[in-house]
Amino acid sequence: MRSKKCILGFALIIVFSALINISDLEYQNNDTDCQTSENTNKSEISDIDLLRKLAELEKQYNDISLTQNNDKTQSSENDIIINRYELEYYENRALIMGANSEKDAHESSLQYLIKRTVLYKAAVEKGFEANFEEVTESIRKQSDVFENAESSEQFDMYLSFLGQSKEEYWNSQRNTLKIDLTIYNYLSSIKRKIAEDNNLNYYDLNYIGISADEKSQDYIEYKKLEDLWQEYYENLVNKLIEGKNIIITE
Repeated sequence: MRSKKCILGFALIIVFSALINISDLEYQNNDTDCQTSENTNKSEISDIDLLRKLAELEKQYNDISLTQNNDKTQSSENDIIINRYELEYYENRALIMGANSEKDAHESSLQYLIKRTVLYKAAVEKGFEANFEEVTESIRKQSDVFENAESSEQFDMYLSFLGQSKEEYWNSQRNTLKIDLTIYNYLSSIKRKIAEDNNLNYYDLNYIGISADEKSQDYIEYKKLEDLWQEYYENLVNKLIEGKNIIITE
């Protein structure tokens, strides 16, 4: 039986969100959390309940989004607009995933949406907006992963709780994936430039296959690039947020 965090890996399409510190929402995948272990039927029921709660939240979010009018809030270049119902969705998701408190869920969710908003805006302005074909290819790849993963049965269960077919589900994720892929395109280009400027091998933003041997040349280059990248990323986000007004719409 997988842990909550492992199971959520397939249920929530946040593959690219990891690029903008999804750990702010305490969704890190710890290897020790993902180890198969002997559990009681009570644990299995708990996992099923988790999927059901996530599906219920997703349905509620989708239902609300269908009735929302386009936001009419007038904003300036110094405003970061956060939609309240979207913030509440992430807060509730964080609580389902085991956030320590409502305060922690609020703060981490708000920080996540602020970063996501400013990075997406910057990415679009720089010409990195993902097109329809790119999003379609991303859906195809992720769908293939879920079809062949150990968690495929849980994914099917999640869809049954949602009351959606796989096609309906992936179509419902198009906008989310477009935002994530746009940010990914933008940040990847920056990290690639850092690697080139420092004569280092480029490692993708999602790369996790590096050797654990800290003395190996591959690891040394990987670590150097990651240190340079993290410093640049933190400065970039701080610069994008600095001096901005955070406005939460009703």
